[in-house]
Amino acid sequence: ESGQWQRVEVQGKGPCARRRQCCCVLGDKILLFGGTSPSQDQDLQDEFYLMDHSDLYILDFSPSLKTLCKLAVLHYNLDQSCLPHDIRWELSAMTTNSNISRPLLSSHG
Repeated sequence: ESGQWQRVEVQGKGPCARRRQCCCVLGDKILLFGGTSPSQDQDLQDEFYLMDHSDLYILDFSPSLKTLCKLAVLHYNLDQSCLPHDIRWELSAMTTNSNISRPLLSSHG
């Protein structure tokens, strides 16, 4: 706890560039939720579109063996049919996009 920023090397897919997100520290994890970013359909008129995100990213500085195994199952696209139901549900929750994210019409000015 030196009060100084440090760059950390992470693996996996991170969130897209955004603002207005909510971040909090929970133990050895940093949780990032939501935020907004420019929509891919942005045009150069008086109005522009923002994408409202409802996704959750977790940066885990001390992942458990269970978490590492779930990540390996996803990374190597391993067969999940023999896994316990609760583990399959967790894998689904880790990879299923919500349908809450939507473009927001915002006035520029």
